[in-house]
Amino acid sequence: MFFVHAGKVTAWLAIALGLIRVSMGLFVATQFDGQADAVARYLGKVEASGDAIDQGLITLVIGVVVGLLAHSAGRRKRSPQSELLATRED
Repeated sequence: MFFVHAGKVTAWLAIALGLIRVSMGLFVATQFDGQADAVARYLGKVEASGDAIDQGLITLVIGVVVGLLAHSAGRRKRSPQSELLATRED
């Protein structure tokens, strides 16, 4: 269960950081059109604001995939046969 919870936390962090990256990329693209120094100042080491938007979308998709995997792992139930094997004393 630890890894399921860790996966859910990781997914939410990735989704939040992806949304922040996309919104910052859109903000810089709309407010500082054509100013290369603003891109470097607000977005770090990217060549254009579109690169930051792409990175944010990739992070967002990875967060959704990890979240779906964690959700399906948390819903997975043990079969009755495996419970019998786990409680059987040899």
